[in-house]
Amino acid sequence: MHEPRHHNNSLNKTRIAILGFLAFITIVIGFALGRGTGDLGNTDEVATPTTDKKWSILPPLPKDVGQTLDPGEKSIIVETPAEGSSVQKTFIVSGRTQTTNTVITVTVKDGSGFAIAQGKTSQYTEQNAGFGRFSISINLGSYQGSAKIIIDGTNPDTHVERSVTVKEKDALSTKVFFGKKGVSDQNCEAVFPIDRQISVSSAVYREIVESLLKGPENSEKTLGYFTSIPSGVRVKSIAADANGVVTVDFDRTLDARVAGSCRVSAIRSQIIATLKQFPEVRDVIILVEGRGDTALQP
Repeated sequence: MHEPRHHNNSLNKTRIAILGFLAFITIVIGFALGRGTGDLGNTDEVATPTTDKKWSILPPLPKDVGQTLDPGEKSIIVETPAEGSSVQKTFIVSGRTQTTNTVITVTVKDGSGFAIAQGKTSQYTEQNAGFGRFSISINLGSYQGSAKIIIDGTNPDTHVERSVTVKEKDALSTKVFFGKKGVSDQNCEAVFPIDRQISVSSAVYREIVESLLKGPENSEKTLGYFTSIPSGVRVKSIAADANGVVTVDFDRTLDARVAGSCRVSAIRSQIIATLKQFPEVRDVIILVEGRGDTALQP
């Protein structure tokens, strides 16, 4: 016995409605899952430190100073080695860079222009900073002589070069600045360079300032060189920020026995000129016991 035609039509419509509803639910769920698990597009990669970093050679960063590089300047600043320095066969290339330079490539060429070593390292990004630190150890084997260090970042416009000499012992030819009789007593800010050798593997800024604090040698004194900095001054801390500003904090001996605007100016000139010989240093802040407002006041 056949079922009525209208009953079959009702069942078919019900089945179609149920299938349509299930299909709609499937599409909605699939779209939602696609939003949650699909491709998010390009995201910034977080650079991680590598095992070859030797952070002891990098000046610590003041927490109260801006931590960004000027957009108009180079997006990479090399702190070590310095231009024209002597390095050992194994040495460190280090500095700071914009966070967009996620990979730093260091290539060393010999005096004839042939590549003799190359290394890559990821930058280490300081928290909430617009820059990163990098440091990589380079080994030149038995090579000695002149060499060119080429530092490139991920950005195509990033390119820095350093010319060095590879020797058995590391040595950096630097200068300290002193006053000179017959000139500086007429112009308080006039200071003159005297050669000094310091170690590349040391904290360069601290070592050069401590060399300045020792004053001129006896042979230099006979030539009229003198220092306006009191004896016994001690460096408490020294640091460089990403803008190339070096902050030096001295103990209270620096201005304990200092009087007169001429001597204050002379002391400032000696310290600033000594640190600004390095091309990456753009400014120098002098503190005494952590304070700059009362430091070296006439």
